[in-house]
Amino acid sequence: MQTDSADRSVAAVQHLIMTAMDSLLDPQRPVSELAAFFSADYQQWVDGKTLDFDGFLQHARKLKSVLTEGKVTINRLLVSGDQAATRHDVEIMKRNGEAARVRVIALFSLRGDRITAVEELTYLLEGSQEDHHLGSQC
Repeated sequence: MQTDSADRSVAAVQHLIMTAMDSLLDPQRPVSELAAFFSADYQQWVDGKTLDFDGFLQHARKLKSVLTEGKVTINRLLVSGDQAATRHDVEIMKRNGEAARVRVIALFSLRGDRITAVEELTYLLEGSQEDHHLGSQC
Protein backbone atom coordinates (compact mmCIF):
# COMPACT_ATOMS: atom_id res chain seq x y z
CA MET A 1 0.00 0.00 0.00
CA GLN A 2 1.21 3.51 -0.74
CA THR A 3 2.11 5.56 2.32
CA ASP A 4 2.25 9.02 0.71
CA SER A 5 -1.22 10.42 1.43
CA ALA A 6 -1.08 12.67 -1.66
CA ASP A 7 -0.71 9.57 -3.85
CA ARG A 8 -3.13 7.31 -1.92
CA SER A 9 -5.32 5.58 -4.48
CA VAL A 10 -8.99 4.76 -4.09
CA ALA A 11 -8.16 1.12 -4.88
CA ALA A 12 -5.54 0.98 -2.11
CA VAL A 13 -7.90 2.50 0.45
CA GLN A 14 -10.73 0.19 -0.59
CA HIS A 15 -8.38 -2.79 -0.23
CA LEU A 16 -7.33 -1.67 3.27
CA ILE A 17 -10.90 -1.15 4.45
CA MET A 18 -12.21 -4.39 2.93
CA THR A 19 -9.29 -6.44 4.28
CA ALA A 20 -9.75 -4.92 7.75
CA MET A 21 -13.51 -5.57 7.71
CA ASP A 22 -12.99 -9.14 6.46
CA SER A 23 -10.69 -9.75 9.43
CA LEU A 24 -13.13 -8.13 11.86
CA LEU A 25 -16.14 -10.12 10.64
CA ASP A 26 -14.51 -13.54 10.29
CA PRO A 27 -14.88 -15.43 13.58
CA GLN A 28 -12.13 -17.86 12.50
CA ARG A 29 -9.49 -15.11 12.32
CA PRO A 30 -7.83 -14.03 15.59
CA VAL A 31 -8.58 -10.62 17.07
CA SER A 32 -4.82 -9.98 17.26
CA GLU A 33 -4.76 -9.84 13.44
CA LEU A 34 -6.57 -6.48 13.57
CA ALA A 35 -3.33 -4.78 14.65
CA ALA A 36 -2.19 -5.17 11.02
CA PHE A 37 -4.96 -2.77 9.92
CA PHE A 38 -5.62 -0.46 12.89
CA SER A 39 -3.05 1.71 14.69
CA ALA A 40 -2.33 1.26 18.40
CA ASP A 41 -3.69 4.79 19.00
CA TYR A 42 -6.92 3.99 17.10
CA GLN A 43 -10.09 5.82 18.14
CA GLN A 44 -13.64 5.03 17.06
CA TRP A 45 -16.77 7.08 17.61
CA VAL A 46 -19.89 5.09 16.80
CA ASP A 47 -23.49 5.91 17.65
CA GLY A 48 -22.54 8.10 20.61
CA LYS A 49 -19.89 5.74 22.03
CA THR A 50 -16.12 6.17 22.01
CA LEU A 51 -13.80 3.18 21.71
CA ASP A 52 -10.02 3.27 21.98
CA PHE A 53 -7.91 0.45 20.51
CA ASP A 54 -8.45 -1.84 23.50
CA GLY A 55 -12.19 -1.12 23.48
CA PHE A 56 -12.25 -1.84 19.75
CA LEU A 57 -10.55 -5.20 20.32
CA GLN A 58 -13.13 -5.98 23.02
CA HIS A 59 -15.85 -5.09 20.50
CA ALA A 60 -14.19 -7.39 17.93
CA ARG A 61 -14.16 -10.29 20.42
CA LYS A 62 -17.87 -9.77 21.12
CA LEU A 63 -18.70 -9.68 17.39
CA LYS A 64 -16.69 -12.83 16.70
CA SER A 65 -18.51 -14.63 19.55
CA VAL A 66 -21.91 -13.79 18.04
CA LEU A 67 -21.23 -14.25 14.30
CA THR A 68 -20.84 -17.23 12.06
CA GLU A 69 -20.06 -15.00 9.09
CA GLY A 70 -20.13 -11.41 7.92
CA LYS A 71 -19.77 -9.52 4.66
CA VAL A 72 -19.20 -5.86 3.81
CA THR A 73 -20.29 -4.18 0.58
CA ILE A 74 -18.91 -0.71 -0.04
CA ASN A 75 -21.54 1.26 -1.94
CA ARG A 76 -19.69 4.60 -1.99
CA LEU A 77 -16.06 5.47 -1.31
CA LEU A 78 -14.46 8.90 -1.43
CA VAL A 79 -10.75 9.44 -0.75
CA SER A 80 -8.97 12.72 -0.12
CA GLY A 81 -5.39 12.58 1.13
CA ASP A 82 -5.35 10.70 4.42
CA GLN A 83 -9.14 10.74 4.79
CA ALA A 84 -11.79 8.41 3.35
CA ALA A 85 -15.56 8.26 3.57
CA THR A 86 -17.74 5.24 2.92
CA ARG A 87 -21.36 4.25 2.80
CA HIS A 88 -21.28 0.51 3.26
CA ASP A 89 -23.61 -2.30 4.21
CA VAL A 90 -22.70 -5.06 6.65
CA GLU A 91 -24.54 -8.37 6.42
CA ILE A 92 -24.11 -10.90 9.19
CA MET A 93 -25.33 -14.32 10.14
CA LYS A 94 -25.44 -14.96 13.87
CA ARG A 95 -24.84 -18.23 15.69
CA ASN A 96 -28.53 -18.33 16.65
CA GLY A 97 -29.45 -18.50 12.94
CA GLU A 98 -30.69 -14.90 12.68
CA ALA A 99 -29.44 -12.55 9.98
CA ALA A 100 -28.96 -8.79 10.18
CA ARG A 101 -28.02 -6.02 7.78
CA VAL A 102 -26.67 -2.64 8.87
CA ARG A 103 -25.93 0.47 6.79
CA VAL A 104 -22.84 2.39 7.90
CA ILE A 105 -21.72 5.91 7.06
CA ALA A 106 -18.05 6.16 8.08
CA LEU A 107 -15.25 8.71 7.99
CA PHE A 108 -11.80 7.10 8.17
CA SER A 109 -8.50 8.72 9.12
CA LEU A 110 -5.47 6.93 7.70
CA ARG A 111 -1.75 6.98 8.47
CA GLY A 112 0.51 4.87 6.31
CA ASP A 113 -1.15 1.50 5.88
CA ARG A 114 -3.25 1.72 9.08
CA ILE A 115 -6.64 3.09 10.04
CA THR A 116 -6.15 5.54 12.91
CA ALA A 117 -9.72 6.67 13.53
CA VAL A 118 -13.29 6.10 12.39
CA GLU A 119 -16.36 8.22 13.00
CA GLU A 120 -19.47 6.29 12.07
CA LEU A 121 -23.22 6.21 12.17
CA THR A 122 -25.06 2.92 11.82
CA TYR A 123 -28.61 2.19 10.80
CA LEU A 124 -30.28 -1.20 11.19
CA LEU A 125 -31.85 -2.21 7.85
CA GLU A 126 -32.82 -5.78 8.80
CA GLY A 127 -32.64 -7.74 12.02
CA SER A 128 -33.87 -7.74 15.58
CA GLN A 129 -33.80 -4.66 17.80
CA GLU A 130 -30.78 -6.07 19.68
CA ASP A 131 -28.82 -5.84 16.41
CA HIS A 132 -29.15 -2.04 16.45
CA HIS A 133 -25.95 -1.78 18.49
CA LEU A 134 -23.82 -4.26 16.52
CA GLY A 135 -21.38 -1.48 15.62
CA SER A 136 -20.59 -0.58 19.23
CA GLN A 137 -21.43 -3.46 21.54
CA CYS A 138 -18.65 -4.79 23.74
